[in-house]
Amino acid sequence: MNLVFASAKFIGLSAIQRKYSLVALYDGLRSLLTDNSRVSRMRMEFYKLATKKVDDRVNNGSQRPDFFTHVLKNNGIGEKALTRPEMVSNSILLMVAGSETTATLLSGATYLLLTNPIVYEKLVTEIRSKFTSADQITFEEVNKLEYLIAVLQESLRYYPPVPTGFPRVVPKGGDKISGHYIPEGTSVYVSQHTANHSPRNFADPETFIPERWLKDAPAKFKDDNHAAMNPFSFGPRNCLGKK
Repeated sequence: MNLVFASAKFIGLSAIQRKYSLVALYDGLRSLLTDNSRVSRMRMEFYKLATKKVDDRVNNGSQRPDFFTHVLKNNGIGEKALTRPEMVSNSILLMVAGSETTATLLSGATYLLLTNPIVYEKLVTEIRSKFTSADQITFEEVNKLEYLIAVLQESLRYYPPVPTGFPRVVPKGGDKISGHYIPEGTSVYVSQHTANHSPRNFADPETFIPERWLKDAPAKFKDDNHAAMNPFSFGPRNCLGKK
């Protein structure tokens, strides 16, 4: 996890250096006096770790199904085939997206449940009345727990693991966004936390209320703008693991 965090930090630092040459110059001069390469070294260590794991998996096979079972089985021929560096690159994405983001959400959900005992009791009742043994708990059956899904949805709204947005650059000539002219080259994004906590999108936005996501939600929440919440992004670049 330390490698994951350092890798994410390095992306931010390198982006700033590319955009602002003075920052890159300062960092270069500073490196003459002190070792400030720890984050970049950890990123390389993370890349090497991912490379080794991919090499081991491809060369040695596996006794259980995993992502690479399908990658190798369906890998195309010629230009459609994934190269080894492409496999490593995608593996890094899977390792980052499939680890701390889930832990962050579950930490937030746990906190919100423990500080809202009425919601907690309703969730406990739904789960324990549905299952009597662990073997009954399957993906298919869990997805039938309407209140549990509502709790997770509300946790994603209240405590999104990625609170910021995914930047895009305004094309040449500028463009209008929501009626406002934005010059070319400007980085723009929608802050998830801001959108999720805006009273323009949700009633009582600072209150944890899973009921707003139920089919028979109270009338107070009938005008909630569910489309405003996109914790996994949307379109062709949305999160492939959101299900």
